[in-house]
Amino acid sequence: MKFFSANIHYLVCILLVSMYTDKIYSQEQSTLRFIDSLIQHKQKTFEVPGIAIGIVKDGKTFFQKAYGVQSLHTEIPLTNQSVFHMASVSKPITATAIMKLVEEGKLKLSNKLVEYLPNFVMNSPAYKDITLQQILTHTSGIPDVNDYEWEKPQYDDKASLRYVNSFKNQKLDFLPGSSHKYSNAAYNLLAAVIQKVTEIPFETYMKQEFFSKVGMKNSTFLKEEVTKELATSPHVENCSFTVDKANVYPYNRVHAPSSTLHANTDDMLLWAQLYLNKGEWSEKEIFSKETYTKLTDTQIPFKNGKGMCLGWFTAKIGEKQLFRHSGGDEGYSTFLGFIPEVDFAIVIMANSDTIITEYIATVIMSKLYNNKILNYKTPISFALRKLILEKDINAFKKEYFRLEKEDPNSYAFGKGYLDGLGYDLLEKHYYEKAIAIFKFHLEIQPEVPGFYDSVGDGYLAWNKPEEALVWYKRANKKDPDKEMSLEKIKKLSFELQK
Repeated sequence: MKFFSANIHYLVCILLVSMYTDKIYSQEQSTLRFIDSLIQHKQKTFEVPGIAIGIVKDGKTFFQKAYGVQSLHTEIPLTNQSVFHMASVSKPITATAIMKLVEEGKLKLSNKLVEYLPNFVMNSPAYKDITLQQILTHTSGIPDVNDYEWEKPQYDDKASLRYVNSFKNQKLDFLPGSSHKYSNAAYNLLAAVIQKVTEIPFETYMKQEFFSKVGMKNSTFLKEEVTKELATSPHVENCSFTVDKANVYPYNRVHAPSSTLHANTDDMLLWAQLYLNKGEWSEKEIFSKETYTKLTDTQIPFKNGKGMCLGWFTAKIGEKQLFRHSGGDEGYSTFLGFIPEVDFAIVIMANSDTIITEYIATVIMSKLYNNKILNYKTPISFALRKLILEKDINAFKKEYFRLEKEDPNSYAFGKGYLDGLGYDLLEKHYYEKAIAIFKFHLEIQPEVPGFYDSVGDGYLAWNKPEEALVWYKRANKKDPDKEMSLEKIKKLSFELQK
């Protein structure tokens, strides 16, 4: 009788375990279908030629897939090996290199930048106080890049050293360490710092010390090393708001530390696992756990659990800590994030700048770890951008209000989307249509001074300075302390009096 009871108990346990396993499997399959459906929908909605995604969960690849093509001009299918320009996802990779050199005693975060780059000079005395830590945390005060010069890239080994000498006429935005402002330019100086202490080019150091050791076979900071068969093309909107291959590729060696990492999902998942392993790879230490801790410690706290680490930004997904960095350059959008607490990482790459890959990642992570289904809404400006070209402002307004009433869950109507559309139209020289959009925006939000200023910008671009001056004055009347409008009024008034 005891034997029979024991067997019954054993069978019940097996049945319960089986039911639990089936439930977990069913939930997992549901999540995989959700991710697949989400990517396909957003790829179509935002007219993205290609999207690649990879997810590591519980120590193994959870989801990895490529959608679309490497280029609209070749229509070669995108794969997990297809190589993307990673844009600003380059920065935490560069920060890792700096911290490895700190670990080895070759650099000190508290040391001044000029100790390593004595030729670096700015038109502000306080530049001598800039430290390496301030560069890693975007608190150096060095202004951001104005022109990346993608159309005339530099390729030689001395590009980063020449870049050091290009700041002589620039002034700091603020005293080093007194504020926080994102600066690609500051990060670019780190290539010369690394070359100074290692005596080899930045790109060579990255490959030798990291990519080769971790098995990232197709990763490089040098565009010319990208295998042609795997290379993706950047895509942007043309003058008719149709997505097409960009005329230039976003590469210039002087921007290597901030922007020029090239990689695929296979390789970036390896990098993510290196971080989830706290610097260890195949029982070898690539960088120490102490270095990992320093890289992921919050240096500057922001609101709502967000903050700035060394190279990484941090935020909360539910109660869990996420470390992340997004990237966006002409024709590309990228994202890399990891949650150490649950052994999770995600990388997404798109060969178009019409989409924000970080938003997709946030939707996925929220579903997995916050029990919330977020909605990555389509900006109304994107949905209706072609309508303003094909018809007039009246047709645009009619459709705008229809969608706002009938489908508010699918479209985003706030955050200055119409203002952005107006400026897009200006760049494409549709001046009259741009001004019509700006004025419509004012009908909706008449209390925002900046939107009056936008109308002025539209008239000025259209070479109608008298009308522009009228609208700048209206902006200033709404907000007398608005310095931008005041500067424009003074400059335009002076020019009209000549």
